Parts: sequence; structure tokens; C-alpha cells
Amino acid sequence: MKKLLTFGLLLFLTIPLFAVDYNYVLIPAPSNLAIEEDIGFELYHRAGEYWVGRLPANTELPLGGKILCEFAPLQGDLYRILFASDKERKNLSGEIEILYITNEEAIIRAKTEELKSLNAIKGQWIHINPVPKPFRYSGVEVPQTDDFHPMVTEFVSQVSQPQYSGYIQSLQDFVTRNTFTTQCDAAANWILSQFTSMGLNVELDEFSISGNTKYNVVGELTGQLHPDSIVFVTGHYDATAGSPWQSEPTAPGADDNASGVAGVMECHP
Repeated sequence: MKKLLTFGLLLFLTIPLFAVDYNYVLIPAPSNLAIEEDIGFELYHRAGEYWVGRLPANTELPLGGKILCEFAPLQGDLYRILFASDKERKNLSGEIEILYITNEEAIIRAKTEELKSLNAIKGQWIHINPVPKPFRYSGVEVPQTDDFHPMVTEFVSQVSQPQYSGYIQSLQDFVTRNTFTTQCDAAANWILSQFTSMGLNVELDEFSISGNTKYNVVGELTGQLHPDSIVFVTGHYDATAGSPWQSEPTAPGADDNASGVAGVMECHP
């Protein structure tokens, strides 16, 4: 932790464009990955027991699969919503396409302006980005052990709980950090001032979302042992109370993602 090299807070916006001769599909998580590769399936999102991706329109679906809609990103993006409770399901109505729904979750397709027609929905929102993901992760093995590397204990011992909690409280005190609010911008400037006081090289990285200018906050610290290497420690400082596509007056976001931002800030030497 004392020798981290580079860290920052990043928000990303990716808008890929594709052709329309494919379908978005939902298929059971395969036991034989080669079969899905052979039929031209592209994986976009792992959802536990099922995968979401695209498949050529003239290809037969795997057993148990379901066509969600035609692959036409200009008609809107796909979102997976994990409802905080089954009561949230009733709020899912408006100018959006419901492609898949259970008591626990839903997959919808909507444009940004169509999302604004929705009532606030409490739960976890996952943007299904149409960028292919690898079926396999080569060279990665998770050790089957409860033992930790001794460095982990050293890192944890350097965490100041009062300071960590203080960072979270300071971010909550903005009341809302919804992306489309001035409080979100104020939070960015507060993080910038914190990074500056830590002695980091800091900058605001400007980007645009739905016609609004927003900023990533980037702080850089040159490493003592490997100054030519780069390690990213990241989190997102914006928050939502269920309507991330429009301004929300209250979205304190202790766990979305003030706790993650506080973790990044606690990494300073």
C-alpha cells in the first residue's frame, strides 16, 4: 500500500455501433464452452446460471436459450436490474422494452430518454455493454486455501478506520452525488483537493454524458521501487437512489460507491 504507483477515480462511457443481423440472446451457462464458440456466440454478460450475448440471427439457439430482441444498439442499451425486493418489480413500467423478468430481476432495453420515464427502482443496475468477453481466463487459478499472503495483513494494518469512515461520511454529506447534479461536481472537486493535500499529481479528466460535461478525478503517485510501472486503483464517486438517468435530490451512496472511493483514498502513503 505504501508503494502504490498510480491511482484515480474513473467513469466510463462507451457507445459501440454494430450491424443488425444478430439477436441478443439469453442462454444457460454452458458446460461445454466449445459448443458456444462454434455457433458464433459472443458473450457480453455472465449472470450466474445464464449468459447474455449475441448470436447470428440464422443460428439455432442452444437448449434452454431465449431470444431477447434483435441486435440493434441504436434502439437502446440493455440493462439488467436486480430488484432490492419483489415490490420493486411493479415500478418497472414506462417507455422501455422488458425483455426478461422474474420476481428477482429483469433485463430491459431502453434509450437514455426512455429511462427517464421510469419510476425510481431500488436495486442494482448493470449496463450490459456489447463488447465481447472471453469465455475462458487462461493462466488464472484461484488457490483453494484460507491462508493469506503476509503482505495482506500488513496492508490491512495500515488502514485507519476513523479516517476511512470519515471519507465515507464526507461523501455522504453532499446528500446526492447523482451524475446530473452540481453536488456530484462538488464531490469531484473535494476529491481533487484531498488528492492535492496528499501530495499527488492531480488532474480533472473531462468527458461528456448526455450533453453534460463531467470529470474523472485522477491522482498520480510515482512508485519508489518501480517508477516506470503503472497500477490503477479505481472507484466511482457518483451515486444513485434508483434513477441514475436523471437528477436525484437524495443519493448519499455510502456503498455506491463512497466506500470504494474511501478505499482508494486510504491507499495514499
